[in-house]
Amino acid sequence: MRIYSLRCTRKRKRSPHDDRCDDGCGSYCTGEKGEAICKGGLMVDESAISSPISFFVAGEPVPEGSTKAFVVNGKPRITHGNPNMDKWRQRIATEAQHASEGRWFIPKREGINDGASIEIEFLIPRPKSVREGAQPTKRPDVDKLARAALDALTGVLFDDDSQVLSLSARKVYQAAGSSPGAMVTVSRSEA
Repeated sequence: MRIYSLRCTRKRKRSPHDDRCDDGCGSYCTGEKGEAICKGGLMVDESAISSPISFFVAGEPVPEGSTKAFVVNGKPRITHGNPNMDKWRQRIATEAQHASEGRWFIPKREGINDGASIEIEFLIPRPKSVREGAQPTKRPDVDKLARAALDALTGVLFDDDSQVLSLSARKVYQAAGSSPGAMVTVSRSEA
């Protein structure tokens, strides 16, 4: 998404201290006439939206563990079954922010029907006991790997993972000499 430095063309000044966008989103928008449109408070360059965002996240992929909830002193506490998951999610979110360079973001607002299509290839370290060319049919589960990645991208490239319209995830053993990690491609889909 390309954010412009000029004021939103759809704004109408309501008072000297109020220059909110006139589309009802209540946001302070910026933009250039004819090049950007206001989408829920965000000025979006439509040509930049159509290009997919691709990035590689280095490190061993970590699956989403089971969550456990319990009450301590009358307050609910939620823990994850995998202690390394938070670091993995942070790496994914950081790489997504760097790769997107503020090009686009899919807000979840009334009247905006944009969603995301996501392709993820997880490169799993191959154990020494496994021959070259074998398939990774053991843990971690690909659905739990994908769930951790979607949770990490939520709030970075889209507001809610319910906006993901299609998801393609696969896991393969890393090739000799390459690094473990995940190759992620996120494309905008119009519903």
